Amino acid sequence: MRRMFALLVGLSLLLPQSVVLAEDVPVESVSLQQMLEALILRDGIKIMENNIKAAERESGDIDKAIRATLGISIRDIKKYGLLGGPNSEMRKLFTALGLVKRIEG
Repeated sequence: MRRMFALLVGLSLLLPQSVVLAEDVPVESVSLQQMLEALILRDGIKIMENNIKAAERESGDIDKAIRATLGISIRDIKKYGLLGGPNSEMRKLFTALGLVKRIEG
């Protein structure tokens, strides 16, 4: 799903601005809309579950809370900045949007 999002963002950069800024197109199929909502919800829940599991590896309560909510380790914030390390979902998103450069771990 994340790769598809990055691909869609990349493709949108190649399209003329008039196409990207076009009005929303309503989804005709309720089942398609429901399927997409379910996929987004499922992936979001999976990310949160992984963040909570990863928070167990942090040392202090504040560090654990930050890792569970943001998914970014305090160590990675100290080393790489607020977006976290190279595998951080936030860094992946900002990199896909072209807002930051890709970093190596």
